Amino acid sequence: MRKTFKKMIAVIALGLVVSLVAPTAFHTIAGPVKVEAATKKSSKEAIYFGELYGDYANARGYKEPTIAKVTMTKASVTIKGSLMVNGDYNNVISNSTRTFKLAKKCKYYIYGIDGEKKITKKKFMKLVKCYNGLGISVYKNKSGKIYRMDISS
Repeated sequence: MRKTFKKMIAVIALGLVVSLVAPTAFHTIAGPVKVEAATKKSSKEAIYFGELYGDYANARGYKEPTIAKVTMTKASVTIKGSLMVNGDYNNVISNSTRTFKLAKKCKYYIYGIDGEKKITKKKFMKLVKCYNGLGISVYKNKSGKIYRMDISS
């Protein structure tokens, strides 16, 4: 029993020595290893959020992101106002005009007491033009296009 225990300790010690010495020995034999820094992608997935207040957007004085104007064409949506990025109140794009490209199969939803309901683009824009304090969420994919837009109470 005692001999087995000593052999086990010797094997563990040898394993530790090899694991500590082998990497440094490999680098001195093989030469320096070139490591490239990770590049940050300019386009990543994001969710933008703002509350629709129209002309009263800047007059409110609250920290919440407020949207003054939304216009939509067949291929893009333009939002004027402030937008919160990924649900972080510290990451707010302040009072700017931002244009997003729409994906071909962009989907539009409304959230309320009844839950989620899919609606048409025309109905979505009709609700957006009310500027009554509803929240709007814009989902951007990795290619930079909007694939989903939500409006919620």
